[in-house]
Amino acid sequence: MSEAKLSVVFQPGFGGGPRSASFRVETDLPELPALMFSVRARLLSAWEIHVDRESSAIYPIGSSGRQSFQMIARRRGVEGRDSPVHIKASTPLEITRIGPIVSRIRDDGVGEQTRGLEIRIPASTQCGVRRSSLLFEWGDGEKESFPVTWEVRPRLAVSPSGLVLARGDPTREYSFVVQSDGRPFRILRAMSPLIVGPVDPSPSPRTSHSLRLRLDPSRAQTASANDVAILTDHADQAEAILTVLVLGGSKGAMP
Repeated sequence: MSEAKLSVVFQPGFGGGPRSASFRVETDLPELPALMFSVRARLLSAWEIHVDRESSAIYPIGSSGRQSFQMIARRRGVEGRDSPVHIKASTPLEITRIGPIVSRIRDDGVGEQTRGLEIRIPASTQCGVRRSSLLFEWGDGEKESFPVTWEVRPRLAVSPSGLVLARGDPTREYSFVVQSDGRPFRILRAMSPLIVGPVDPSPSPRTSHSLRLRLDPSRAQTASANDVAILTDHADQAEAILTVLVLGGSKGAMP
């Protein structure tokens, strides 16, 4: 019986988790012309960053926010990474805290360096999803970026958020609910070229108001310039917008 040593290099790529690869070895034995082998490994990322569970990615309009992260660098011998030496935040983010490096040796001999990071997200006057990034650089010149995404939501919400009307639809009354994020407010007035008749202001501050609007689609000048501006005395958001499209087709409510 003969034997041979077979040396292979396993390059599983980056990222953590289980990895495997199979390969075929051909021989000159008639009774055993080929052999199949496989190699497996459970990988640990040399460097990773996680958002803390307590961090929120949703902020009301006009309010700033904070997000916290944990950075983990791993090394065993000459392989792996240390913590980055330079950390920068792209506009409009601001780094408010970079914690000390906490080192430990795992049971499997891998050294870990853990470090906390906190950023401030400035207040925005526009709703929607925002994106930026954190930039990391190591002593050997290697660089990596990490995306940061957050959403700015209005403090006042109108339900339904809009209408789609046909120009030939009759004048009729529509009902809406305007609700705040918890702060009482009053509706002062509503403005749109489609509104027929007066809109009475709210008698007292509340967190939710019913609003009835009598709309005449025939008064529309264009398909898109018919939004209803609902003016309020809310300290952080004085106006809520109800989207109204006037088309030549059928009508319906938008979610």
